[in-house]
Amino acid sequence: MEKALLISPLKAENLKAADARDHDTLIIGSEFCQNQLPVLPALKKLARRFPAARLALATSLLTDKALLRWERLLRGLRGSGLVNEVIVNDFGLFPALEKNGPFALSLGRLLLREFAKMDRAWAAAFLKGRGVRSAEADTPELALAAVKLGLKVSWHRPLAFKAVTTFCPFEKHFKPVCALSCEGKLLKLSNPHLPLPLFLSEKAYFSPRRGNGPAKTPWREVLTPALRAKS
Repeated sequence: MEKALLISPLKAENLKAADARDHDTLIIGSEFCQNQLPVLPALKKLARRFPAARLALATSLLTDKALLRWERLLRGLRGSGLVNEVIVNDFGLFPALEKNGPFALSLGRLLLREFAKMDRAWAAAFLKGRGVRSAEADTPELALAAVKLGLKVSWHRPLAFKAVTTFCPFEKHFKPVCALSCEGKLLKLSNPHLPLPLFLSEKAYFSPRRGNGPAKTPWREVLTPALRAKS
């Protein structure tokens, strides 16, 4: 099984060799915050520092302005071979990926939830036509949805995603550029009506996973160090 590390652009710039050890892929960005956008020089520097690792990008649900910023980055990557894979969570990103690729594409957890509700034959044909071969999952249900769509499972730990917002809980705005006030923060929330603890990271909410992992061994395991909850 392949191993991957999912980290923010700022964390990537300061990544230590010990933290990257034994990971085949470094995934930069976020599936939940559009402002976690790496810059091209930083990606080039990361590739030089860790030549044995593949680089991937994680993208989120995007506003129009954020989509323009991601499209500029993808144009800068065209033909470079610097980034091998992109995790996609917004339909609007597919045209730019096709134009500036090729990239290996993986369906993000937000889009996987949507595709799981669609007609299976149509959804599988749509994904195959755009070269999507895998999907990100952090619950057995999401993993099963990926398998039913004919996709390989990329399994995330340690927490399971519950909900996302385009409104930044840390800075109280919807802007596509921010001060990254969420960086390095994992807030534990509590409410007597919640059966499990709830954690806030970036623009998403997470909880400890119930049950076991996927029924079949995933092709990749992804660790997000920022989601390591402290007891």
